Amino acid sequence: DPADRKKIRRIYNGLELGQARRPARDAQRPDGEIRVLTVARLIEPKGIPVLFAACRALRDRGHPVRCRIIGGPELPKYVNDLIEIRIAYERLALEDCVELLGARPFAEVAAAYFDADVFVLPCVVGRDGSNDITPNSLLEAMAAGLPVVSTTITAIPELVEHEVSGLLVPPNDAAALTR
Repeated sequence: DPADRKKIRRIYNGLELGQARRPARDAQRPDGEIRVLTVARLIEPKGIPVLFAACRALRDRGHPVRCRIIGGPELPKYVNDLIEIRIAYERLALEDCVELLGARPFAEVAAAYFDADVFVLPCVVGRDGSNDITPNSLLEAMAAGLPVVSTTITAIPELVEHEVSGLLVPPNDAAALTR
C-alpha cells in the first residue's frame, strides 16, 4: 500500500557487530609488531598483490609486520585471480609475515578486527574494469574502531575521509601503501 511506504526505511550495508569495540591498548605492542588485517575475497579488484608488495617493503625496512588475510577465492570463476595472487605471494617469499587464512566464520573475523592494529584494503580497478563499490569489510573494520587504509576508487572516499576517518592512497601504489 502506498501509505505504508513511509514506514519503510532502507539501511545500506547494515552491520551487526554488537556493542563490541577494539580494546584500548598502548600505541605500540611490546615486540613492536604491526598487525595488519585484510578481509577480502581473493579476487583481483581487492588489490592483494599490492598489499603483498607493501608488506615485503615494510619487512625489508626492518619493521616487524604480521599481515593476516581472511577470505577465500571465488572458484571456478576467478581461478586466474587466485593463481596470480598465489604467484605474487610465493615470488615475494612472504611466508614469515603474511598469513592467508582462507574463509572463516564471522565470529573469527570479528575477533581478528579486535586483534589487529590497522585494516588495509588496497582496492584496484581490474583489467576488465571490475571494482569493489562499497567494501563491507571496510565498514566492519571502521565500526569495530580499527584504523583503516584503503584506496581512492569507487565509493571508498564516501566511507573514508582521508586523514580524518582513515588514510587513502592511489590504487596500485605499493610505495604509498607502505608509507
